[in-house]
Amino acid sequence: NFVDTNFWTNTIVPEISSCIPLPDGNGVCYNSVLVQNQFDPGQTLNNISDLIAIHFSLTHSYIGDLTMRIYCPNGQNVLMYNQGGSMNYLTLEAEVCSCPPSVAVSEYGFSPTATQTIVAYVSGSTGIVLPPANYASVNPLTGLIGCPLNGNWNFEVCDNWGSDCGINNGWWIEFNNSLLIISP
Repeated sequence: NFVDTNFWTNTIVPEISSCIPLPDGNGVCYNSVLVQNQFDPGQTLNNISDLIAIHFSLTHSYIGDLTMRIYCPNGQNVLMYNQGGSMNYLTLEAEVCSCPPSVAVSEYGFSPTATQTIVAYVSGSTGIVLPPANYASVNPLTGLIGCPLNGNWNFEVCDNWGSDCGINNGWWIEFNNSLLIISP
């Protein structure tokens, strides 16, 4: 005789990586791996609308140094950012090069629905701090269609020039909640 009129909803709780220093590099790549395991075995990304965004919390004192790439568990990958942006900054103008960060770190994202890349946003500017927002990937995120949802996802940041540093304060993948299948 018990009736519960409350509705139960479920959301995908994202896995968030830990902080990784990005010391000054010259072609050096830094990798951060997340293990996703909350999906049904064998489940894949079949529709780009099921990927809301790849979020990241990053500082760097010269974004023109960087490339950013996402690798899914089967090795498919997408180059999301390819240098450019010149003398502009992620989070703030000062260098924050060690973990944990001494300042609040801005959150950014690459989203399949965003229309402007980071380079397009800062085009013609020098010395600005990129505002927190979702940006378009330089290569389409549709390159992730067919990726297994479970497994090791890798966010790679490469520092291609000397004299600047930063941190990857964490990253996560936001998927559409409808991907989480609840078995009775």
